[in-house]
This record gives sequence, C-alpha cells and structure tokens, in this order.
Amino acid sequence: MGITLSRTRQGRGLGFAAVQLIVNWIFAQTDVAKVVAITDARNLRAQALLQHLGWPRVGTLGPDMEIVGRTEYVFEMSRPSQP
Repeated sequence: MGITLSRTRQGRGLGFAAVQLIVNWIFAQTDVAKVVAITDARNLRAQALLQHLGWPRVGTLGPDMEIVGRTEYVFEMSRPSQP
C-alpha cells in the first residue's frame, strides 16, 4: 500500500521543493559549508532529483566500501557564494 501511495505522489515536484527548502534552511541557519547526499546507484529518481537541483555527483562508494555489494553515488551542494 505504501508503494502505491508514494507512486501517486511522484512527479508533482514535492521532493524537489522539500530538498530545496531544507538545504536553503540549513545554509541560512548554520555555518555548514556543504550538504552531502548519498544514493544507491539503482535509485534513478533520486539521482535525477539531485541533478535537477544542480547537485554535482562528486564520488562513488562501493561495491567494496560501506555496504558490500552495493554501489552508491555521492552528491554535494556547497554553500552559495555571498556577493
């Protein structure tokens, strides 16, 4: 049932807005220099979302690291430059 519900919500921009809001909040409320996201290499939707948000893929983990047998991609967003 959870899968059906989540699929009915896909493609509406909710994930995009949520990630954008939380990252903006993190940069506004903290002195964090960058936010890192790690996603399973098979999760194409998560990768597409991060790329759409402008997050570059900066690395790959595995399959011999972290979770054996899995490859994960690392994305990061750096704090925007202040003019």
